[in-house]
Amino acid sequence: MSEMSDKEKLQKLEKEFEEFLYIISHDFAAPLRHINGFVSIIEQDKNNQLDDQTSLYLKNISKSSEHLDAMLQGLLKLSRINTRPGEKTQTSLSDIFQAAWYRDLRQLIPDDAILNITQMPEYFGDEDQLQQAFYAILLNCIQYRNPTGGLEINITHQIDGDMHVIAVEDNGIGIHPKMTERVLKPFTRAVSASDYPGLGIGLAIAKKVIEHHDGSIGIEIGENGGTCVTIRLPKVADNEKSPEAVQPLD
Repeated sequence: MSEMSDKEKLQKLEKEFEEFLYIISHDFAAPLRHINGFVSIIEQDKNNQLDDQTSLYLKNISKSSEHLDAMLQGLLKLSRINTRPGEKTQTSLSDIFQAAWYRDLRQLIPDDAILNITQMPEYFGDEDQLQQAFYAILLNCIQYRNPTGGLEINITHQIDGDMHVIAVEDNGIGIHPKMTERVLKPFTRAVSASDYPGLGIGLAIAKKVIEHHDGSIGIEIGENGGTCVTIRLPKVADNEKSPEAVQPLD
């Protein structure tokens, strides 16, 4: 039997790590639920008998365990990208963006928000995973919007050689140049959690999804001071069709 190449060894290690990550994030969730359950039992059992200090401790325990549970769920999603991928099918990139915006993010969209999407071709990929990636990118646009002005997001598409290049640019608060690569790592945030809530896992999931499709993702400061996320996906000529008109979802 021939020895594995360095690339095969690396792929094997990555797979083992992702499986380990899945086990950790899945199995640790149960003890956290137990902690929250016991806190609730104490609060209900003692009712108004707890002093203010003890009540504060219990609230902090519950809040911390909920935060850790959310982090574990984020790791679980991250691990599933390669360990539990879906079937790749013919799908519309425009429709996926619109589904993420008009359906999944409907309750979070500011009233004055504007979303502009250029026509994009169909693509042969994992629709569920791509929607996770696009959802995370658009959610960031909403979360880090400029509080003094209306939110505007422009999504453009062009062909660069054998690659699709999709740019998602907003007019939000922007990003520090030193953070453009770091925010693509799990649980890394560009701003304080007290000012802008969130886990810092969304862009890491988006990066993993795009890389799973043999593409790449990058972040830079936009022309208007906001943030621009650039997605590069390889063309799959035999499975792709020409762009069709983009129709908003109801």
